[in-house]
Amino acid sequence: MFIADAYAWVEYFRGSEKGKRAAGILDDPKKDILTLESTLAEVKCWALRERKPFDELYIVMRRNSKIVHPTLEDWLRAAELRYEIRRTVPDFGMMDALLLSAAERSGSRILTADPHFKKMSNVVFLG
Repeated sequence: MFIADAYAWVEYFRGSEKGKRAAGILDDPKKDILTLESTLAEVKCWALRERKPFDELYIVMRRNSKIVHPTLEDWLRAAELRYEIRRTVPDFGMMDALLLSAAERSGSRILTADPHFKKMSNVVFLG
């Protein structure tokens, strides 16, 4: 199982080399893909900035993944993870920590090209 982050989705929609690697997973109907609701908001921000049709992108995201709600436990664990990781990665954000927390709970691997995740073990790094 995978959790796709906003970085993976944006590269996928751009059709970049990283996006083509992401497509190998995101387009595979045999793969279980999760997308956090917070990731939808991040992708919508990108779509607005780039003048992309978010409604169409959202249809693809829903078709290729299951949209999931982070739990209260995910958010609280994310706070702990962010606190711990910021000791070595000063700009590690709460949304990144939320992805880690949800991946931890669901036993998923994070699909991303975000450099914050490059050296983490439960990650499929696209970069």
